[in-house]
Amino acid sequence: MYGFKSDISAIHVITSEWLWDWNVLGLIYDTLIARNPYNLAEEVGALATSWSTTDSYPGWAGKTVCEFTVRTDAKFNDGTPVKPADVAYSLLVPRSAGSGNAWVYSSVMDINKIEIAGQVVRVFFNVNSQFALHWSGFISIINKDLWNSAIGLGTASGYQGFIADDTDGTYLPADFTNAAAMRDYHPWEADANGNGIIDLKEDGSYAWKFVSYVVGQSVAFTANTNYPTTMYRKTGPATFTQMERSILVNEAFHGIGNVNYAGGYGASPPQNWYTSDAVIDLIGDLAKIATSLTSNINNLPWGPGPVQYNPDTDLDKNGDVNVLDLGIAGANFGKRMG
Repeated sequence: MYGFKSDISAIHVITSEWLWDWNVLGLIYDTLIARNPYNLAEEVGALATSWSTTDSYPGWAGKTVCEFTVRTDAKFNDGTPVKPADVAYSLLVPRSAGSGNAWVYSSVMDINKIEIAGQVVRVFFNVNSQFALHWSGFISIINKDLWNSAIGLGTASGYQGFIADDTDGTYLPADFTNAAAMRDYHPWEADANGNGIIDLKEDGSYAWKFVSYVVGQSVAFTANTNYPTTMYRKTGPATFTQMERSILVNEAFHGIGNVNYAGGYGASPPQNWYTSDAVIDLIGDLAKIATSLTSNINNLPWGPGPVQYNPDTDLDKNGDVNVLDLGIAGANFGKRMG
């Protein structure tokens, strides 16, 4: 639970512009990749298992092409799987809606086309930019079937760019009858598909599900129990708890870095080498990580001594205790559990 200084304007992932709106939307919608807050140079895969960029794609030389492989185990909050078609639709709707209608238009305005080939989505930009990966990778992924009921053909918005599941091909920005009419669609109270459930309760695939919004009072959520525990690094899959995945995307504080909390964060089984506390500090945590620096999981025996491998101090669980582990703890230095 936390408080806002101002009320929400609209919980609308396409048109919302207000900080407080996005504090809510960021709990509901997932992205293809996210930035590791403990190593800002590293992206981690959320809805994507792999990703790459090139400026020498055949027939597209000199301009950026981003390629994402979409995971197969992610589900929207209505229980339907997240598909490559949802990814393409999520990028092309704001691209087609244009400036003044889509808040994230600046991130997608240079998209020329999108290709789908199995689980692979390729995003072709009209420019060559090192930022293209984040432009496309950080866009919130929406449930295309749900949104088509709200803004597709036959609605006031009249968007013509619906993409069917499991249909390989090339997809371009499409026309709206009236893109501005999207603002009249209120997913936090509407039931566009007529199934008796508020649309926002069925949208998104991130760690939290929307429950209710009381104007001027509260927004309620419940945990998304279908949320996968695996994110992806360039080196392959990495298993995280739901809490850990949340911190990677939202940078919220939890126990990572608190080496001497209840026997140590993440040791299996907990080693209980240290006196427990509930704060990340210099002596209790950073110094203990420093003691283990340069150690490796293969260094036996494990222990709390100098250059001994200690699972409590290997915070990123990659088998090595190094400066990245110090960085993880340092990001939350001085903070307390809770």
